[in-house]
Amino acid sequence: MQWSSACGGRPAWADASVSDTVPGAVLGSHESVALPGQPEPAVGWPRAQMGIVDAHFLATYGVQLRAGRFFDARDRADSAPVAVVDAKMAEAMWPHGDALGRKPVPWPGRSQARTLTVIGVVESLQLDGVLEKPRPGLLLPLDQSAGQSPLHAVGLAVRTHADARRFEPQLIAAVHAVDPQAAVYGVRSQAAAMAQGRVGLTVLSTVFGALGLVALPLAGAGLYGVLAFSVAQRTRELGIRRAIGAGNGAIVRTVARQLGWQLGIGLGIGLLLAVPWSAVLADPGLRTRAHDPAVFVPVLLVVLAVAVLAALVPLLRALRVDPVIALRYE
Repeated sequence: MQWSSACGGRPAWADASVSDTVPGAVLGSHESVALPGQPEPAVGWPRAQMGIVDAHFLATYGVQLRAGRFFDARDRADSAPVAVVDAKMAEAMWPHGDALGRKPVPWPGRSQARTLTVIGVVESLQLDGVLEKPRPGLLLPLDQSAGQSPLHAVGLAVRTHADARRFEPQLIAAVHAVDPQAAVYGVRSQAAAMAQGRVGLTVLSTVFGALGLVALPLAGAGLYGVLAFSVAQRTRELGIRRAIGAGNGAIVRTVARQLGWQLGIGLGIGLLLAVPWSAVLADPGLRTRAHDPAVFVPVLLVVLAVAVLAALVPLLRALRVDPVIALRYE
């Protein structure tokens, strides 16, 4: 399956792996896992994300081995069944001891239940979609999976040295060179597969973002109208103050105090609502952050600018009016 790239004649691919899972995009399955002799808890057996993989899985996806070893030629169909767990499973099932050599039992209570031996621990995995809640991960060797957990489909993953999309035709040709009848479908990069899992919420977040951009100027216009009306209503009061000798500076400070209270109460209520909701809506998979300054700071600046403009325009107009005329203002 090897072909050469245009970059110095080196192989176009670094490694390749066959498995029933694509980390962050396609899950093999969710399965129950128990310890030997463990009775079933009242809430049910704990569940793990399970992938059936070959010996090249770690190298292809760049997953780091933390302890023990990974699958190799020793793990045949006729050898003792083994497994590799990720750091989350090791911590969840054996929090106070070494996971190597332990005996997890997948599918407890079922006919395919068998006791495995942990031969390795890898870094925490996300075998499910990027938006799904991370679960402990359990990997089984492909050569030992026959008759235990039927594979309805497998994926061939190729780690390339350059843009993966350039090698799609060669990859399909290489597969058909081995088996002309093999159905090859869903050929895409891992990044594209992960993005596809986010597409629904990405569209939703984009729509809400667009609605927010539309709502911001509308809210600014409404705020301007309310504050400007509030200042304009005080034209007669301002005329009286000027008639009895109040200076422009004192009048500006009086109006600023009133608007400061109004603006402060409004911003306080807004922040009390926005801060917890932004934390709820934050999701690394959607690249949204809680209390994102790129969102909060522009909105705050728009509100302050509108408030200053809404106060300044009618205030300057009122200060230019002759006090005698202002006294007759309705």
